[in-house]
Amino acid sequence: TNLTLWDSTPTGYILFNFTVTDQSPGAALSVQLVPDNTVFGVVTQQQQNGSLVGSLVVNKALSWQYQNASDLTVTLVASDNGTVPKTASISFFLTLVYANKYSPQFARLPYQTTALFQTAVGTALLQVTATDSDPVDNAVTYSINYANFNFSIDSDGTIRNLLAFPISDAVKNITYTLVVVATDSGKPMPFSTSTNVTILVIQPNNFFNPELNQTAYTTSIEKGNAVGTVVLAFSVSDTDALGPASQVTSVILFGADAKYFTANLTSTNAGVVIATTSFNYTDRQVYSDIYIQVTDGGTPPRFSSVSRITVTIININALPPVFNLPLYNFTLLESQPTFQVFGSVSATDPDYIGLDSAHFGIGGYYIIPDNTTLTVYPNGSLFLVQRVDYEIRKFYNLTVLAVDKPDIHLTQRTSSATIYINVLNFHTIPPIFLNLPYSFNISEKSAPGTYVGQVAAVDGDAGLSSEVAYSLQSSQFSINSTTGAIYSSQSLTWQANASLYTLVVIAMDVGTPDLVSNASVAIKVLDINDNPPKFLPSSSPAILVLYTNAQRYQFIGNITAYDSDEVGPNSLIEYSIIGGGVNFFIDNTTGSLYVNVTPTLTTVYLVYNITILAKDHGNPPPECDAKCVNIRHQRHQFCTLLHQCNLPIPDESE
Repeated sequence: TNLTLWDSTPTGYILFNFTVTDQSPGAALSVQLVPDNTVFGVVTQQQQNGSLVGSLVVNKALSWQYQNASDLTVTLVASDNGTVPKTASISFFLTLVYANKYSPQFARLPYQTTALFQTAVGTALLQVTATDSDPVDNAVTYSINYANFNFSIDSDGTIRNLLAFPISDAVKNITYTLVVVATDSGKPMPFSTSTNVTILVIQPNNFFNPELNQTAYTTSIEKGNAVGTVVLAFSVSDTDALGPASQVTSVILFGADAKYFTANLTSTNAGVVIATTSFNYTDRQVYSDIYIQVTDGGTPPRFSSVSRITVTIININALPPVFNLPLYNFTLLESQPTFQVFGSVSATDPDYIGLDSAHFGIGGYYIIPDNTTLTVYPNGSLFLVQRVDYEIRKFYNLTVLAVDKPDIHLTQRTSSATIYINVLNFHTIPPIFLNLPYSFNISEKSAPGTYVGQVAAVDGDAGLSSEVAYSLQSSQFSINSTTGAIYSSQSLTWQANASLYTLVVIAMDVGTPDLVSNASVAIKVLDINDNPPKFLPSSSPAILVLYTNAQRYQFIGNITAYDSDEVGPNSLIEYSIIGGGVNFFIDNTTGSLYVNVTPTLTTVYLVYNITILAKDHGNPPPECDAKCVNIRHQRHQFCTLLHQCNLPIPDESE
């Protein structure tokens, strides 16, 4: 079922009445709306005969513009609620039609004009206009209420005379008051509005209407004006002869924007329009719905044509710029390039609302006092004109000015903000080692962790970048990364041709980027006197033969010892006779044994038993070894002296 519904239909309105019956006795009937919605509802009442009567009603106000189309299709479903329910349904397709809501509105209330006697039939005397705010069916037609055979009205609202207004000596003037009706074309019922139109037909002694000096006025006023400021001066002319007919006696303003102004006469042919409020440029820039009309003092008075006034609000520089931040903080490395943007400042001009960019908005930024390090582009971008140096200056505290553009009066305003720049040390100086070259000694067999020596480096940069960390690559040595102290990592053994270690110590600062220096460190392993001299075991004890014809100072033989310390004082052996050597002497360097006296044979066999001591020159104090030497002058040998060096005693049987 198709139904048409006005969007002005009130709530509770019955759209459709229905009756539900069921041939089954005692059936419990019910009706529901599918789908359920808030726009429509169902009202039912059970009858004594078992039937159910009800109505489909409107539950809430309908909106032609915003109503959801899905709400306009509904279905009534009746059910008997049996074990196996039986149902019946009927669907409604509702069409929502806009209902006329607004009456036409005339542009002016009321209208008035003048006409001369003997005006030609069909002359356009004035035009009325009305508009209708309804979105549809808003065409307006005009009519003159009550039967009037003297005037007609065109479809566009133009009123014309149907007679020539003949001159009559008995009548000095004629006033016609018409009721003009504007009717819209809305449905279901058109609306009408009426206005009065007064037409004064005057005698030839007031032939001319007063005329404003312009058919349209365009003027301006600065924002923030004082109440009572003169917006416009106008003048009026009237071709009539001298007297009241040639003089202006009243002035009126009308229109939607006329409430912001008033008009006053300053003489019989001039006046001013005055502002009755202070204007804000941000809210509105143009007021154009203002109309002015004057009346002369003739009898009857005549009205001028209507002139339109357009007032433009002029923006002036009334407010200073506003920075988006009172303080701008930046951090720059010493390596920040010059003429490269590193940040920006920003300010806005409250007077600028997107119009007249030539006179409003930010004109530029300036650093004060004039700074040779930093400058700013007109768009607020900041850049360096020369490098910053942490060692010279660690921070900058500057003031930036924002200057707006000059307005029509060449007025400019400024505001300021603070720029704080913290300079970070971007170190360029690598660590420098002191007291070069480095050469240290360590005794062999020193315990791991023995202090060897210390290196030191300094960094010319300031702050964190001046901190130095030390490192080296070695399995034999380590270094304290903070102090530069070098320690042994293991016990070292002196070896010929392998007792000198050359290390590379690296000093690194902790700046960004890391800068490093290196130094060579020579560490010599010192031999310690840890081995005593030893006589060759193959000659223990040594047996030498002295012939009876031996002469004094005659070489007998070499007594040789060795020292495992191998080189230096620790291995330099000194020989001496410490027992039984009255008749002999020994070269203390070579160990060569010589006869000190000419031997005399007193027995058949003579044995000289002497003890020879070998000692080195090392430090700690030297260690020694002693050897028993048997010198046989005859066949028998006998060891009569043994030094406390724990040498084995020779067997006398030998």
